[in-house]
Amino acid sequence: MYLHEMNWVKVREALSKGLKVAILPIGTVEAHGPHLPLGTDTIIPTALAERMAEEVDALIAPPVYYGVTKSLTAYPGSLRIRPGVFEELIYDILKGLKRTGFEAVIIMNGHGGGEQLRALRNAAFRAWEDFGLITLIINWWILAKNLTERVLGVEGGHGGADETAMIYAVRPDLVEEGRYSEERSARLEEGLEAYPFPASVIYYSERGSMVLDKDRSLKYFEEVANLIISKVKEYLNRFKREGLGLA
Repeated sequence: MYLHEMNWVKVREALSKGLKVAILPIGTVEAHGPHLPLGTDTIIPTALAERMAEEVDALIAPPVYYGVTKSLTAYPGSLRIRPGVFEELIYDILKGLKRTGFEAVIIMNGHGGGEQLRALRNAAFRAWEDFGLITLIINWWILAKNLTERVLGVEGGHGGADETAMIYAVRPDLVEEGRYSEERSARLEEGLEAYPFPASVIYYSERGSMVLDKDRSLKYFEEVANLIISKVKEYLNRFKREGLGLA
């Protein structure tokens, strides 16, 4: 259930019955190849949050679509929030969730830019130091790296097989596979940096490639979701066992 679809009375009632955890989906708005939507980085963690919420007894906070896009701002529709502004935005959201009564927030992140990851870490650490909020940041594509290679047979990438499979699974209407072409993708090369980057599908090594397979996409999404749910349950239990909260 989404926090923003409830009235305040229902929120208070849920908290009084022992609800302690919120999930905060976060991404950015940027190009993901010519075949995927600009909101890919938020659509995926939001879908994972929906799959997870009931199993870990959590509410879903309003997703944060805006993030710290960097090398792809030249592509139409790609939007950038400055890292410091983004950090303060996330910090204030966490502060509001703590004030509301949540004891822990699962940050389901879908964007891998270094600036965004640093901002999330900083905001999460400050939230613990300043007002005792437990946080768990999940970068789903990193956690699922081995699953990607096992289920899809290739390494993922920006707009690559992993993100394409996830969008295929949850919003197949948004995938325009006919627009994808290998020549419009590129691989990162050590010692080279380009601003803007001259491709919006980016592979991180020679093992990166595209897979356009709807059946494997559904299997991949379920396995990723199950992996994340198991990890979240494990860490929530660890927080309790160590006396850090959620008692």
